Amino acid sequence: MSPTQLKYPVPTADAAGYIRTKHLYIPMRDGIELCADLFLPFSASKEYRYALPRVDVCGIGGSQGRLDPFGLERSVAIGADAEGQDLYDVTEWAGVQPYYYGMVGYWAAIQKPPHLACVLSYESQCNMYHAARRGGIYSNNFQSHWYNNIVELTANRVDYPKTLSTTEYPNEGVWAVFDRVRKLSDIQVPFYLAGNWTDPELHLAGNIRAFNGISSRYKWLEITGNHLRAFYEPEDIECKGNSSTTSCSIKKGNGMLDVPRHRILQHHGKETLTTTNPADAPRATFITQGYGPESQNINLSLDSSFTESFELLGSPYLELEVSTTAQDLDLFIYLRAIDANGGIIVLRGNHGEPMNSFARGYFCLSHRDEVARNFAAKRIIDQPNIARSEGQSLSLEIGHMNSPSTIPPMRHEGGDRTAQRFQGENVLYSQARLVLPRVHR
Repeated sequence: MSPTQLKYPVPTADAAGYIRTKHLYIPMRDGIELCADLFLPFSASKEYRYALPRVDVCGIGGSQGRLDPFGLERSVAIGADAEGQDLYDVTEWAGVQPYYYGMVGYWAAIQKPPHLACVLSYESQCNMYHAARRGGIYSNNFQSHWYNNIVELTANRVDYPKTLSTTEYPNEGVWAVFDRVRKLSDIQVPFYLAGNWTDPELHLAGNIRAFNGISSRYKWLEITGNHLRAFYEPEDIECKGNSSTTSCSIKKGNGMLDVPRHRILQHHGKETLTTTNPADAPRATFITQGYGPESQNINLSLDSSFTESFELLGSPYLELEVSTTAQDLDLFIYLRAIDANGGIIVLRGNHGEPMNSFARGYFCLSHRDEVARNFAAKRIIDQPNIARSEGQSLSLEIGHMNSPSTIPPMRHEGGDRTAQRFQGENVLYSQARLVLPRVHR
């Protein structure tokens, strides 16, 4: 839809306790208009008096412009955060409406719109580059699956997967723009983040990095073991209701300041482990032969089980010494909990699928300098939270491909992972060291 095209009508109807007004148009600074549905509660007490605008991004639904997921193409063109600017404009539009009670947003917070009251962020990445290329490895299966199956529009859209696959390094293209203009430290409004341990592939690292990076005086981090808990449990809904009005009533005492800044649900089964071997210890070799069934990862396990119970909570890291005859090497790391009978402890994944590892990390060897700039160079495993009991143990899987149990949309296949670049002999030297932070209660 172009700016001169006819707009949709504006009907009003009742919807689950709200008055829903469709197709309200919000002007953006670049001349286009975004289309929104507005939900107003029947009474002031309904759902904490929230007025809920649901806005279509550019090129979707009734919104004008070209579909450009997360504003990647537009951001390169203007040298600024295009989607952040849209969120700013939406926030300021809502801020002068008669029903305004305090707007919530995300990238808008970096833009600091005057009417932004707070942010509630659910399982959201905070760095587009690392969401698309975790450890430098492009997640072709997921990005293509999401774009081609969720984004149904086939015309007038940016080739999003192509942008991700051809922009490999963080100092290139849109990643360089975002690195310059998206600073978490610029966020100063009250901020509530909710994530879950079973979402390590996409959002978990973003929740934790965002919490550590924002400079707000008032911020909360909630991490559960379930994708839906934060949306439906009464206790969690109550916390979000309080946090949405914190900036307006912080001195009146609405109870939000009594909520712990960290609310973390743990799995039972955790530990701290340090393994050090002499420099002349044996080597383990695995061959990268494409990515077919003939390729296998290496599985290692402790020689003995734990003699006491403890909790594992924090950022583990793995130090590896490797060599390869290939042009490059992708490393995939999985940590598993083993019960007293020798069986793998299987958790329930983000969408109900079995998840037989409690922590994992991905790392592309040619990206080691770039990864080191954003994290400690050797820390390539996501934060776990699991309790270990006496008689249990750990196993470690290391290789050049996803574990066989990884569901198809989350496997790293295709894209720029070609045999020409990655095929060869890879050697792992056993003077490796795995460190997991142990907590005694």
